[in-house]
Amino acid sequence: MIVLTGGDGRLEVGSGARFGKAGDNVLIRNRDAFVAQGYNVLLAELGTNLSAAVDHMAAIKRPVIVIATSKGTQRAAHGLVDGATPDRLVLTSGFLSKASGPDDTVQSILGTPNRLPRTLALHHREDRCRWTLPAGVAPFKAWAGGRAQVEWISGGQADEGNPCHASAHHGFAGQDEAFVARIVKFMMR
Repeated sequence: MIVLTGGDGRLEVGSGARFGKAGDNVLIRNRDAFVAQGYNVLLAELGTNLSAAVDHMAAIKRPVIVIATSKGTQRAAHGLVDGATPDRLVLTSGFLSKASGPDDTVQSILGTPNRLPRTLALHHREDRCRWTLPAGVAPFKAWAGGRAQVEWISGGQADEGNPCHASAHHGFAGQDEAFVARIVKFMMR
């Protein structure tokens, strides 16, 4: 699996393999849980050629799954446009459609759902981040047709002062176990 974090996409790995501010990202927080399920995990920093990363991981083991969260969903879409061909795609707290908030969305970047591999949109019902509003999920699913399924998570921890951070519903705070379980279930189908 290839992981694309949100925010500025920089991992900021320091001495002792410690992460900087990206360390609390839901995908980085849960990387060991995916490894424990038998998945190889490649953390892809901003600027990584997604096609090359997919080819690299395919040489190790298929299927290759790209999991992207928040702004990482835009980077995943650009990678698909540039020719990346993962077997599956997981978009969490995604910039999915114009109803999500921004104009630069997975839908607008791809232009056609034909570029989507089998896709899961995993979203939090109470996400209050202005870029990833839950209202953007239904239009994305309709546009994607049968290529995308949707899973919802509720509850966990809220951070009203920082609704776009990992400490909020946007980052599935307090829901790590459910987050990993939903993604693994999708990947196993």
